[in-house]
Amino acid sequence: MKATVLLITAAACWGLNFHFATYMLQETAFVEAAFWRYAVSGVSLLLIALPTLRQLRWQTASKKGVLLVGIIGVFAFNLFFFLGLQYTSPINAALIVGLNPVTTLFASALILKTPIKRYQVLGASISLAGVALLLVKGDVSAFSSFQLNKGDVFIFIANLVFALGNVWVRQYKGALSNVHFTLLTQLVSLVCFALVLAFVASPTPLQYSGHFWVSALGIGMLGTTVAYLAWNQGITLIGADRAGIFINLVPLSTALSAIFLQQTLYPYHAYTGAIILLGIMVSQVPKLIQAQRMKE
Repeated sequence: MKATVLLITAAACWGLNFHFATYMLQETAFVEAAFWRYAVSGVSLLLIALPTLRQLRWQTASKKGVLLVGIIGVFAFNLFFFLGLQYTSPINAALIVGLNPVTTLFASALILKTPIKRYQVLGASISLAGVALLLVKGDVSAFSSFQLNKGDVFIFIANLVFALGNVWVRQYKGALSNVHFTLLTQLVSLVCFALVLAFVASPTPLQYSGHFWVSALGIGMLGTTVAYLAWNQGITLIGADRAGIFINLVPLSTALSAIFLQQTLYPYHAYTGAIILLGIMVSQVPKLIQAQRMKE
């Protein structure tokens, strides 16, 4: 029960990120928005980790994992995430990111050589069909004249990069605790954004509105610090395979929060999201059944 609450909390916080980021992008460039996300999160995590920093022990695997996940899994993911949100809706982005368990499956097979089962291929095919319908707004006839929204492309690239980060966490995390690993990878990402920011923009934080700072605090503290700590703890309790399916609550969280934020929802958001979720359920349910049988 505790793991379920933690994982639902993480998914709910991640769902809000799409709205927080959209609000921030109304006042600043995407690089600045990402920088402030990790500035807020970095400070929050540092305060949480401060009492245990003396226990930090480096290993070769941990160093490699921190750099790979920090630069590619976090920095590159957010680069494409914020870039994509400049051209597509938060709901579209959330549904595309909902493919992450499937893309992680294929990334794991490619890098870690883990076998892919037939039911996993079936689930991936169903989810991809849902994404295709989403991109044409549910109009099948539009495939003949379809032009891909570049924002959707950027979000899909972000999804692929995040999948690589998931695999590298499992492969290279080493003996680092979840708190220390999360802190270090996010600090690496913050440094990367600071370097890019020095060349492409001139931050003007004093000119940002109160709405901007509320969104920055929301995405930094809730959508990053709380979400990642809750997610990592949930995985520790029940394992990555069983926890993975909860990430598909992210599109639902984004859609439900859109109602409260008075944003427009269309019928195709509902049924394409359901198709994506169905595909991922197909790829996950056999594992859940097997885990239940082992308990019995």
